[in-house]
Amino acid sequence: MIKLRFEPLIDNFLIAEQAGFWKDRSTLDNLIQLDHDIKKASTRKRVVSAVFFDIKKAYDTLDPFAIHRQTHKFNVGNNFWKWCRAVLFNSTIKTRVGSICSSAKTVSLGVPQGGVLSPLLFNILINDIILADMHSIKFALYADDLALWTEGSSPEACQPKLQGAIDKLSIWLNTKNLFFSIPKTTGMVFSRKIDPRQDCPSINLTRYKQQIHFARNVKFLGIWLDKKLNWNGHISYLCDALEKRLNFMRAVAGQKWSASRDGLQRLFMCIIYGKIEYCLLVCYSASKNLIYKIESIIHHGLRLITGALKSTPIATLFNEVNIPSLEDS
Repeated sequence: MIKLRFEPLIDNFLIAEQAGFWKDRSTLDNLIQLDHDIKKASTRKRVVSAVFFDIKKAYDTLDPFAIHRQTHKFNVGNNFWKWCRAVLFNSTIKTRVGSICSSAKTVSLGVPQGGVLSPLLFNILINDIILADMHSIKFALYADDLALWTEGSSPEACQPKLQGAIDKLSIWLNTKNLFFSIPKTTGMVFSRKIDPRQDCPSINLTRYKQQIHFARNVKFLGIWLDKKLNWNGHISYLCDALEKRLNFMRAVAGQKWSASRDGLQRLFMCIIYGKIEYCLLVCYSASKNLIYKIESIIHHGLRLITGALKSTPIATLFNEVNIPSLEDS
């Protein structure tokens, strides 16, 4: 109830780059924006250099006083803060092992794990992220997942802009008692000019005086990105994951005993078709050969649902199950 009453009050204050846990926003907003900028730069024969971050233990280290200061900028009055103070301050935890329980310890930092308001409070805290004032850098946030990118004539031309943004961001995070997760920080250069036989291109970027590792493939918001953005890596990963899920469907769709057709269709839509739909909204530019690999998995799943023979026309399978094909969706 508190969340529903508070959201409309701050809806106009949140930055557009934050897509996490917010009405009418999703991971697709960030992925499509990044995909658009990379392909736009590619048409001009330029490169995009990007760095992907994860904020270390973001929800466990939030400072309640910093949240208090930030809520005043939204001009929502003191009633909301009084309610949050009752939740954030003087909280205690205990550890129980069997019948033995430890003494209570006061929690001075962090927000409740799984709390309805916890993501909202985190979004409020990082809403004044310093990158919003850097026009040469684009960024995307989904809760504590952050991506920075910029374009240039070469990877080296992007280095000063990215390094400056990383340095400013590190200082800003320190003021919020937040820090980068060093093992999860990865850089990547996107360009169609890169020879696939060459090693992964990289530029000299550091955070906390440590070199940022550059990779050939990076997983961002559930999608594997490759340097030419042709989606080979992600669709190969997707097909491997879907084959395992098809095996699960085979286990409950036997000849002597089987789940109901309605149950099989619900299972297919949940564990296979939904994952494919999320992928194709971003990977729409993949080659026909890659799309065919996904289609063959869908066709196999439809045959498991209907019990149809391999010779059954594909259009009949889609009509029988009443779901759109990839071409129609």
